Amino acid sequence: MKFFQKSTIALALFIAITVPLAFYQVRFSPLEKLHIDGATNHSAAANRQATNSSKPTYHSYPVFLSVAFRGRLGNQMFEYAAMLGLARQQGRIPVLQAKTSLLQQAFNINKARPLNSSIRLDGWQSFTEAHYGICDRKLSRLPPLNVTLHGFLQSWKYFATEEEELRQEFTFKKHVSARADKLIKEIQQNFPNRSLVGVHVRRGDFVGQSNAGYISPEATYYFKAFDRMRAELGRATPVLFVVASNGRDWCVANLNGSDVHILENEKAELHLALLARTSNAVISSGTYSWWAGWLTKGKVIYYSGFPKPGTSLRYHLKPEDYYPPHWIGIGD
Repeated sequence: MKFFQKSTIALALFIAITVPLAFYQVRFSPLEKLHIDGATNHSAAANRQATNSSKPTYHSYPVFLSVAFRGRLGNQMFEYAAMLGLARQQGRIPVLQAKTSLLQQAFNINKARPLNSSIRLDGWQSFTEAHYGICDRKLSRLPPLNVTLHGFLQSWKYFATEEEELRQEFTFKKHVSARADKLIKEIQQNFPNRSLVGVHVRRGDFVGQSNAGYISPEATYYFKAFDRMRAELGRATPVLFVVASNGRDWCVANLNGSDVHILENEKAELHLALLARTSNAVISSGTYSWWAGWLTKGKVIYYSGFPKPGTSLRYHLKPEDYYPPHWIGIGD
């Protein structure tokens, strides 16, 4: 009898210790694992494995996640990507508040259902990021309630585990794709046997605002980046740098060359679709430029001087949270 009592007590202690530990382990979300493990492996296979094996279930009833769109196309892409990633990691249903947006006009968005009369917004909780360019861990442990995210949410870590699904979402509308395919074909006919490198040059509203942190690279950055890209691809590979910009005149005056093709002025979604069809990328400043790099799936060289150091814009951005670790940073 004493042996039986001791065995019962030992078994109870084992259950009391191991069950909570096991439960706690599976409650880590993939986003938290990126912080804990240091995010050293970012391959698609690793991301899929983390997604399939680590998704926690916080609730047994439908819980929705939405985001309040702010800014233009590049900003909305970050906001949607973060919402989709966080929703998948927490077993939530992603929904769109807006019936139309720059994002929906450019892409075939299918994974987030639009809000309808059966989904009420009153009673939802709002969560706002602490910093626009620093991954906010509190967003990975949202309460089991309907939530609307607020902020710019500019970190690849929010959606690293959902990259494959997100690339499907960021499929351009048919009419945009058709126009982009036609222009790419014309470039390839005029410059045969070239490896196309997409280049985005952000000018416009980023010129003359360096005190706030917004800065557009000088021409020296692009020449250094072109040389680095040639070295990365190998001298045996003929390269053509395909330049898209909201400051075409500046590009013509400063970046022209025998292996540089400067696109005509076009709508933002068409330039982005063109850049997405190149193999590698040289990008400048801002979210639109960031996505031009991400969409290529190849080598990406970015401008490490953005945001300008010592400014409020830079204070709210952590480079390791904003730029993927395999991208290459170069200054002026």
